[in-house]
Amino acid sequence: MPQVTHLLPHKKTKSTFLVPTYYKHFQCKGGSCRNTCCAGWTVTIPMNQYHYLLGLNVKKTLRDRLDRTFQPIQQPTKERYAQIHHNYEGNCPLLMKNGWCMLHTECGESVLPMVCRYYPRGPRLDFVPESSMANSCERTLELLFADTNPLQFEFVDLTFDMPMEPCKANQEEQRKYEQIRKSCFQILSNRSVSLPTRISRVGQFMIALDQGLSDGNPTELLDSFTIVKDISLTYQVVSKISEWFIEHSKTIHDWCVDANSFYQEHDIEEKYLQNLTHFETIVPDHKIFFEKMIINNLFFRQFPYQHPNHSFYDEFVSLCGKYIFCRYMAISIMRRHQTIEAFIDILAKTFRVISHTQFDKNIVILLNQQQMTEYHLLQTLLQA
Repeated sequence: MPQVTHLLPHKKTKSTFLVPTYYKHFQCKGGSCRNTCCAGWTVTIPMNQYHYLLGLNVKKTLRDRLDRTFQPIQQPTKERYAQIHHNYEGNCPLLMKNGWCMLHTECGESVLPMVCRYYPRGPRLDFVPESSMANSCERTLELLFADTNPLQFEFVDLTFDMPMEPCKANQEEQRKYEQIRKSCFQILSNRSVSLPTRISRVGQFMIALDQGLSDGNPTELLDSFTIVKDISLTYQVVSKISEWFIEHSKTIHDWCVDANSFYQEHDIEEKYLQNLTHFETIVPDHKIFFEKMIINNLFFRQFPYQHPNHSFYDEFVSLCGKYIFCRYMAISIMRRHQTIEAFIDILAKTFRVISHTQFDKNIVILLNQQQMTEYHLLQTLLQA
């Protein structure tokens, strides 16, 4: 390994973080990863990291690759200064044939841009120290689905070689945040009722928070509503959402086209039930997997504080949209597949869009456009 001079001083962040219990078992799959994060992603790095890489003393072969990899963007900022310029295969030029990164292999982990070094981890200090794992990484999902136990959390001491803004929330804001999150996860982990019912109860809790009827502890949640299941309506709504992603997302464009074309003709309910039967045969524990996946994503996104301009109810609408869209993609695309690995691949790619774009904001807009954000209408959408 060549001698590397650290031109970029690393400011460390040390704290005791709340993490999922599987967090300590994560290890990058490297060359065995089916959906590498080194392909297809528009990754940007800040100005100081770009100039640091520009000044690295490395072999000529690596220098040539580095110079082709990161290029300044138009109208750059200090935070978004350069981005990866993919090769003709859509891969990062540093990706080697064995699936590993040339920069990492020759110089070590410490020289990697922070986004490459820490993905899929998501450390946060906004309210309390937390670090999560993104569902867009297939290894995260494999760890989540390794057992059927409810998702648990623990405190661990972690150090990140990067500066992080200290928590600005006061003690009362921190207390409320922790209590709301704890309550939501308890509701979603209650397997005595169906997952759609649990999501609905989170909606009741969000309504109470908006109305000032709760300080973070949910009042008694009653399932007094009449549940109506309308598969045709649900799939008409989700196919409209899918049309938007056909126009705006290269990542899941082909899958959205495939799913929508399959349901375009008549007999939507018959086709859905046929797909569902196949899906449940391949993924018999899918209800538990969706539960754990949703909770993991909500932890990653700091639910219900994802967007400062959203009401608590808006966050609930976003949660419903996330669930029905994931179900739509999984059940539709799995008709062509026979393995749990395919299920994981579908979800990981779908969460590239959900976790790393403005999906949470856009899905609320898209459901609003179809006038499908009323509580009783969302109950219908959740049942399919």
